[in-house]
Amino acid sequence: MRALAVLTATAGLALTVATGVTAAPSGLFNCGLANRIAGHTWAIQASGVSCGTARGIVRDLASKTVPRSSIRKLGIYPGTHAGMRCFGGPTGQKPVSLTCATADARKSLRAGRLR
Repeated sequence: MRALAVLTATAGLALTVATGVTAAPSGLFNCGLANRIAGHTWAIQASGVSCGTARGIVRDLASKTVPRSSIRKLGIYPGTHAGMRCFGGPTGQKPVSLTCATADARKSLRAGRLR
């Protein structure tokens, strides 16, 4: 179920970036495209954290293999990143999508690998 939510969020992120819509859903701010993160272009959205911090988290996690977890295709990265727990997918590979949030959802970010 959570994997489906991440895939849906990633699809929404890609659609938002591809269509050039400036308002992001769920109060997220579009940070735009970040080129050359782990050899790919990433679309990044954030809420409660600066775009620079969000890019740094994506830069850090995008180069790491997504850890395996009890959730089938969604891995949970160890520790916190700017106070947020981060998830990525697919497990056992470099991520194509990342989602991070605090337990109270005051800070969050979404990122999707585009190319």
